[in-house]
Amino acid sequence: KNSKIYIEEAIKSYKNGAYRACINSTWLAVFTNIIYKIEQLALLNDSNAIQRKNNIDEVRQNNDIKGMLKLERDILDISFNDFEFIDSINLIDLKRLQEDRNRSSHPLKHSEDEIFSPSAYQARHHLQIAVEKLISESNVYGKCLMNLIIQRIIKIRLISFLNHI
Repeated sequence: KNSKIYIEEAIKSYKNGAYRACINSTWLAVFTNIIYKIEQLALLNDSNAIQRKNNIDEVRQNNDIKGMLKLERDILDISFNDFEFIDSINLIDLKRLQEDRNRSSHPLKHSEDEIFSPSAYQARHHLQIAVEKLISESNVYGKCLMNLIIQRIIKIRLISFLNHI
């Protein structure tokens, strides 16, 4: 739901030629979507997701700005390495979005004489990648589901083996 709101905002910004704003809203949609997927996995008792969710909740409750910045900086690697929400190609594309978002939002990322001015193509590309490769994917299970399936298969085979002994 929240990702959709940010994507709608990104589309409006794009249509109005506000490409930096489009990139910012697209990044917020990506970040929000990954957090949502982690929270959904936590509801399924995935231990890694529970640990990550607890960390996210703690950062929120304590208004821990350093923790928030670290989480935002690391979220794509967490998404890729810990949960496999994205593949290695999408990781590269989304890191480009993250970098362009930082260039769009942080004044220290550019000089006084030069403000980052993304093209329509850049903004559209980031928006397209975010929607097609992450946000439209409702699958939150990734690595968790595969591990559960493998564990159940092993358990079933073990029980079957023990019953035949």
